[in-house]
Amino acid sequence: MGSGSGATGGSSASGTGGASSSGTGGASSSGTAGGGGSPGPHSIGGDVTGVIGSGLALQNNGGDDLPVAADGPFTFATELSGGAAYEVTVLDHPSSPEQTCTVQDGQGTVGGSDVTHIVVTCALVDSDGDDIPDLADPFPNDGNIPQTTLPNKVYPHTSSTLFTMEVNGYAINQVGAFWGSGYSGSMTDAAIDQFGVLYGVTFNDLYVCNALTAECWHLAALPQSFNGLTMVPPGTLHPFLDTLVAIANSGVWYRIDLVGPGQATVTSIGQYGSGYTSSGDAFSIDGVGTYAAVNKPGEASDVIISVNPQNGAYISEVGPVPGYTSLYGLAGWAGEVYGFDAGGHVIRIDLNTSTPTVIAQTTNSWWGAAVSTRLTGN
Repeated sequence: MGSGSGATGGSSASGTGGASSSGTGGASSSGTAGGGGSPGPHSIGGDVTGVIGSGLALQNNGGDDLPVAADGPFTFATELSGGAAYEVTVLDHPSSPEQTCTVQDGQGTVGGSDVTHIVVTCALVDSDGDDIPDLADPFPNDGNIPQTTLPNKVYPHTSSTLFTMEVNGYAINQVGAFWGSGYSGSMTDAAIDQFGVLYGVTFNDLYVCNALTAECWHLAALPQSFNGLTMVPPGTLHPFLDTLVAIANSGVWYRIDLVGPGQATVTSIGQYGSGYTSSGDAFSIDGVGTYAAVNKPGEASDVIISVNPQNGAYISEVGPVPGYTSLYGLAGWAGEVYGFDAGGHVIRIDLNTSTPTVIAQTTNSWWGAAVSTRLTGN
């Protein structure tokens, strides 16, 4: 984030696409379960994963309906003798939220033991097939936009241009200048959700941007400006989606929700406290932690602190970063914190001592940085 303000938006209220209410719901493979053993009867079952919504129901051979409320093993009530055919299908897909479930290894012939290898996998509905669920997709009916971030990269930026930095080797490459038919202003900060969707803010306007081309689309005007932004992971403020959090100069954290076309709400959820104010950025990664760059009374250098992702409250101090007073961009990876300074430095910060190590000296005046809330696959 620059010395101005920066927020980014995570869509936690987009439309959902429908899912068919019956059918096989995915790949199935034929085979004989077991060999030798008892002639039966034998049970038919397996495991279900990914259930978030309610109402999932399975069938075997077009009947023996089985409601499934949560992840875990399932077993149909009716057992079958050895040599009998079985075919497990999805009768009803979950709703609230809508999900689509697929069946793997759901068809075969009973052998000499119980059938336990069937796998039912459920996922949020993705109408346009771009691997961004409708609930998190600003464009749920267009699979070509917005595109997602590339693996093993963080995304620093200046006020006008988007870059990538490799987490292996720290090579920095330019993506391009921010642009778009409805885009204007200076990009003050950015954030990335678990699916790789990049959001940005230009003081008071919220955008979603193509991480491959830096093209941006206007989402909403915001009622105030911010100098810090992060996404917090699923399970923090929302059970299964990321939540966008913008940070004011004062250190107050605000939740941003898209509530309709061109509309967003901003709700205060907490603050750093203990006298800390925002220096410019924060990041939150599932399994890694939530860290912020802050100003501390009586301390000339920026300070790195660990905070509670639910409300931004100070937990512990990593320490001052000697010689750096404008760390407007902050990102991280497993066991590492990266600072992007307005003077062009890119540094790696030791989480035990707060000691900085310069990993790049550039001519870029960094205004912000973004990293996904989940590192796997991104």
